[in-house]
This record gives sequence, structure tokens and C-alpha cells, in this order.
Amino acid sequence: MGKPLPDILIIAGPTGVGKSGAAVLVAEEIDGENVSADSRQVYRGLVIGTAAPSPQLQKRVPHHLINERDPREVWSAGAFASEAAGTIEDIIARGRRPLVVGGSGFYIRALTEGLFEEPPADPGERRRIRARLRSRLEKEGSGALHDELARCDPEWARAVAEADSQRILRGLEVYELHGVPLTDLQEERQSNPPIVARWCTVLLERDRKDLYDRLNARVERLLDAGWLGEARSLMSAKVPADAPGLTGLGYDLLFDHLLGRISFDDTVEGIKQEHRNYAKRQLSWFRAMDAHRIRLEPQDGPEKTAGLILDAWHRHRKP
Repeated sequence: MGKPLPDILIIAGPTGVGKSGAAVLVAEEIDGENVSADSRQVYRGLVIGTAAPSPQLQKRVPHHLINERDPREVWSAGAFASEAAGTIEDIIARGRRPLVVGGSGFYIRALTEGLFEEPPADPGERRRIRARLRSRLEKEGSGALHDELARCDPEWARAVAEADSQRILRGLEVYELHGVPLTDLQEERQSNPPIVARWCTVLLERDRKDLYDRLNARVERLLDAGWLGEARSLMSAKVPADAPGLTGLGYDLLFDHLLGRISFDDTVEGIKQEHRNYAKRQLSWFRAMDAHRIRLEPQDGPEKTAGLILDAWHRHRKP
């Protein structure tokens, strides 16, 4: 592109920290539209389980990359960065401001910094490694492979859930092919980012105990809102339990419960633990973000939090 785009605000933070409500208020204030940087909200049929912005919020402010893809479809950081870039440029062309909102740190990094260029590798060797890893996955399960990933690339493992077999296999494949962690290659071989822009990232953080308490309560709310019925609808639609869109928080356990493999009480406790584990990985990822991020603690109520975000953004934009 030619000259840089205007400053683009990013509201990031772990799941359950309070991004969605505050982001809508910020967008209304700046005449903005929200672009979701969430790796699961993009899938159709997962509205409740991913805690996607409510229809009421989406009526107040246009939202993009929410409820758009089939859950059987792979949605990668590269796909997100490419589509989000086009969406952002379109929003700006219409005279409005884009606002990126989400908790997928790797997706945000792909958008703002670009993706690395993997060194060339022999295609036959890549196929053999991929086949061997997939065979191991079927025999040993994703947990065992995740443990191996934690030994060879701990940073990538912290960002990847044990159920996310696609990204586990990716990390192990790169390590076997090149002998170095995927995260090392990302640091060394960054390509040009898809958008030339000034970014202002506001990272929302809470006390960990407070965050975990909020997540436990959120799981209860999602179940009260019909999450189990949503999972039943996905099963009825023949969406497999290992579909890319269902590797998020809780769908695997809900499927097991519907198949009679686990009690409802154990399902609820398991989902709460999955949410806490995911938030812990997000916190580790965001903690490693560079010092230029603006860290804020959300206040009681989205209005106060939105005010803090706007104040921080305005200070950032001053020469």
C-alpha cells in the first residue's frame, strides 16, 4: 500500500475478561465496526459456546468474522490475517473506523506483524512426517503429542489447547522438518504484515482469581442459555467431534455427555477447567507481548472500561 492507514485500535485479552461489551461502546463512540480476532467465533452454530456478541450488540455495531464459516472448515491465522486485512480496508474506505477485538494472540500477531516464511523442505519428507504424526495421533491421542510439543516448543504448546490436534501436529511437523521450534522460525523469518498501519493494542487484564471466578460463572450462564442444545444441534447436523470449529472450549465434553460417556456434573466441572486452562495459556501469551501494549484493568461495568480504553487510545494518538 501507499501511505499508512490511520491508527487502528485493538482490544485484546483473555476469554471472559470483558472485551465484547466495552468494545461495542468504544465502537459507538468512534463510529467504528468490530472485526473479531477470535479463532472460534468465526464458525456457524457455535454462538452460545463461544460467547459471541449477542444479536442486540451486533445490531448496535456491525461485527465481522463472526458466525461465517462452517465448523468443518479449517480457519488459520493466515486465513484470518488475509480476510481481516480486506475487511479493515473496506471499513476505512467507507469512512468508518475498524476496531479489532479478540483473545487469539497468535491471530492478532499475524495481522499486525505478518506470518513467518517457513524454509523450504522436501515434499516427500513432509508427507512422511505428516503421515507418521497422524498415525501417532490416532494411537496415542492429542494429549501425548501435546506433551511432546511442550518439550520441543514450550512457547507454542502454551498457546495451543490439548484438544487442538491441528496446531499440535503443525508444531511437531515443523520441528521434525527443520530441527528448530516453530516459534523460533516465526521470530527469525517474519514476512511483511498484510496491512501497513499504526496499531494501538489495549490489553485488558484482571486478577487471576477474579478472572477464574468470572469464567466459572460464565460457563453456568452459557449452559443456562442453551449450550447443551447447541451441541445437540451440531451432532444432529453430523458435525464430527474433531471438526476444527469444535476444538474450542467445552464442545468435546458436551458431546461426550450427550453420548452418555460422562455425567452432567463432571461435564460442567470439566468445561470450567478447560476455560481456566485456556485463559492461563492466553495470559502467558499476552504476557510475552512487547512493552508497547497498553495494559488496563477492566472496571465494574463496560461503560467505565470503555472510557479507560478511549482515554488510552487518545493518549496514544497524540504526537
